[in-house]
Amino acid sequence: MAASGPGGPSNGLEVLYDLYRRGSTVVFKFLHERWEPLGRLCRTLSGEFSAGFQANAYLTPAGAQGLTSHYDTHDVFVLQVWGSKHWRLYESPDELPLANQPYRRPKDGAGAPVREFDLRPGDLMYMPRGTVHDATSNDEASLHITLGVLPVLWSTVLKDALDRAIEGDPRYRGALPPGFALDPELRDGAAATLAELLASVAGAVDPADLVERAASRALVGRRPVLDGHLLDLEGLRTLGPDTRVRRRAELLWSLRPEDTGLQLEFHGKVVRLPARIEPELRYVLDAVDPFTARDVTGRLDVEGRLVLVRRLLQEGLLTLA
Repeated sequence: MAASGPGGPSNGLEVLYDLYRRGSTVVFKFLHERWEPLGRLCRTLSGEFSAGFQANAYLTPAGAQGLTSHYDTHDVFVLQVWGSKHWRLYESPDELPLANQPYRRPKDGAGAPVREFDLRPGDLMYMPRGTVHDATSNDEASLHITLGVLPVLWSTVLKDALDRAIEGDPRYRGALPPGFALDPELRDGAAATLAELLASVAGAVDPADLVERAASRALVGRRPVLDGHLLDLEGLRTLGPDTRVRRRAELLWSLRPEDTGLQLEFHGKVVRLPARIEPELRYVLDAVDPFTARDVTGRLDVEGRLVLVRRLLQEGLLTLA
């Protein structure tokens, strides 16, 4: 960190403390990536909500305001951990804003609060995206954690529907008529054609398929659980029929049939496997306790089961027990 100027602090840590002494808030961004208890909480909530979760922490000195009035473009849970904060909520100019619709503070400010209250240790608050807010710590330092919720939006699914329609039908990829910009009649005709194309989108896509793609997107939004995977990869060399393995406990997965076999999705990727090994695969996915390749039930012989266990260990679905 650069020095703050002649006579000012030059050490990065001292700069941090100097700003805090003067009322600045210390922000720990993406703390779930650095502290396992928060990471585990975010992964658990991600599975429950079918949405991505991220965690930030805000440490504000006594009597100071953290951020100016603003709204977030994602839903937020606020967990008060230490001290207390006085919160003010304001009228929101935009309902459910998208990520590309950031808050633009009016010249006269956010206006009068529509609600005010204190959050104390152990309190929890939920704010839908677009809720304009600010907060000030009371007579002692305040620490709160925000859990940001990143769900799959209907707008995303609708854009996906249009993209798939465009890919599948050349009518959507055509050009507007030459000269339409200067010809009112051509513009009227173009408007009629556009109305027809928009009306036909619903018949050009499969809603169930779009929801399945949304489910895949929700799984991708969850951070992979790959603790100890380097040791697992090293253990592949000595993996045998009696080596104990287990399915990763916090893993989110999806298994569904496709024309060429089975599609197993986890960690944001797809592993394709033959349909004939579904019984063995179901055993692995449903197993709660550690097991060996020899324990797996199904039609495969021991060597075939070992091949399956080896593949799933290599991909990160299994880990050494």
